Amino acid sequence: MRGTEGLAESVRAPGARAWSVRVRKEGWTTGDGVTRDEERAPAAVTLPDGTLVEPKAEGTVRILEGFRACVERGALPLVPVGPAVAASLVGVVGARSLRSGSCPVSMPNLFV
Repeated sequence: MRGTEGLAESVRAPGARAWSVRVRKEGWTTGDGVTRDEERAPAAVTLPDGTLVEPKAEGTVRILEGFRACVERGALPLVPVGPAVAASLVGVVGARSLRSGSCPVSMPNLFV
């Protein structure tokens, strides 16, 4: 995904690195003019009993834990509705881009 100041993309690597993301901040957006690239690996997730959660199950575990906290303790949702809808639009916009030969497609701004 490319934004107005940089990009984020899957590293597309085998094994444990498959879950990492490359983040690039374009030099013209920084005070010193230096482009910054970094690879961000997700931190391991463990259950309260110490059991390690496999990366492919992390999303499900986090959503279920968040839902449980909402029901049992009245906690706020992990992701507010507006940002959740905006995040889901990334997939819709990505599909439109692919359908049109990977051309850039504007992301709707839901927070205007």
